[in-house]
This record gives sequence, structure tokens and C-alpha cells, in this order.
Amino acid sequence: MWTLSLVTVLAVGIAAVTGQKDFNVIVGGVETSIENHPYTAALLYTADLAFYTQTCVGAVLNSRAVLSTAHCFYGDETYLWRIRVGSNYANSGGIIHIISRIINHPDFNTFYYYNDIAVLHSVSVLTSNNVRPASIAGPNYIVPDTQPLLAVGWGKSSANATASERIRQIQVNYINMNTCRSIYVILAMYPTTDMMCSGWLDTYRGKECQGEAGGPVLHNNVIVGVTSWGQQCVLNHYPGISTRISNYTSWIQANA
Repeated sequence: MWTLSLVTVLAVGIAAVTGQKDFNVIVGGVETSIENHPYTAALLYTADLAFYTQTCVGAVLNSRAVLSTAHCFYGDETYLWRIRVGSNYANSGGIIHIISRIINHPDFNTFYYYNDIAVLHSVSVLTSNNVRPASIAGPNYIVPDTQPLLAVGWGKSSANATASERIRQIQVNYINMNTCRSIYVILAMYPTTDMMCSGWLDTYRGKECQGEAGGPVLHNNVIVGVTSWGQQCVLNHYPGISTRISNYTSWIQANA
């Protein structure tokens, strides 16, 4: 049974282009281990029905369900995706599970990424020594400005580095929505209250970037967001945008 915690905070996300399946990875941060984040799942996509490659990230909710973002899977059949759990590595180890159902939010908007959230169901039970369900945010908690958050997924040590197979984590800060909107307005992009902003505005310290889409963002070990979209991932000026879990707690519970 997945755990519900009355915590809601901001999370981080950087954009992917629907249909390209070239989604986001963490840039910067440090290596970690699946033991520290046992709910983290590598979501594998195939373009040729022969090889499945880590393309998005999810979080285990219970013995059959994984939380992620809708834009990863929009228009796809279930057989194009697999779930890998219990591994430190994006493309090896752990246990791979077949997906029985992909549930995208019914109001997901492919242009603006509104309601960018999804739940995947596994054919088999998601269990191993390194798999534990996540705790997710409840509907009522609001995080104060500049609070630290932790994003988890797979990625690179720097923007120009070769992608690392090892799971990584990076600390980022909550960014006030008014500040976030004032930055994005120049691009005619308008984050909504169903989204949250985070990153570093003072200096470049790394962030999510082009494999991290759908990845969990945490506050005190509670998942408060999933990576959704953003601009210019290697520049610190544009915050990352994530789907605000607290606005979807009931929907997640009903579909997990």
C-alpha cells in the first residue's frame, strides 16, 4: 500500500519534446544509490521492439503502480515501455517488468503540459530487496520560498559529459511562483498553480536536463513533484517546472 503524507512542495522539471523520446536527465549533482531511493524506477522505451533504453523515470507507489509524467507516454502503446526497479543503473541490473496499463491524466494538454501526470500499472508485482513504495505529498502543505528539494534520476556530471549509468541526485531550491512567472513571461510561457518551480537563480549548480522526465522531487523523503518541463537546461536563469503532486493526490490514489 502506498503511503500518503500531508506534505506538498515544489518540484523541478525540464522539458522534453513529445514524440522524440529524448527526455531529461540530471546534470550535475552527485552519484547516489538505489538503497537511498528504493522507490526510483527506470522507465525503458523501445523504438524497434528489440532494445529498451532508459528514457524516463518513475516512482513506485505500491506493488503494481508507478508514478510518472504523461508527456513521456502520450500516444504510446504499453508494449513500447518497460519498468526497471531495484537497480543503481539505468540500463542494467534490477528486475524488468511489463506494463499492463498506462493511465495518463484525462486532461493532459500536449502543448502547455497542463496536468502532466501519469500512473503505470505493472503486470507483475514490483518487489525486490531494493524496492520500496514512495511516500507522496498530501493536499495541504505549502513549502516556504528557497526551501531545499532533492531531485533523483539518471544523468550527467556536467552538461558536456557523457551520460552516467549510475543513479544521481541533486539539491535544488523552491522558487516562488511569481518569480518564476516573471522569468518565463519573456518567452510567453506561463506556469500554472498546478505546477511548481525550482532550481538555482544565483549561480549554476546543475539541474534536471535532457532521461529525468517524470523523476521524483523530494522534500524530507516525500515526493512532492514529478519533472515536467522547462527551458535552457544548462542555464540557471530558467527554473525547472514540475507537476505539483499535492494538486493530484486524490487522482493518484484513485488510479494507483
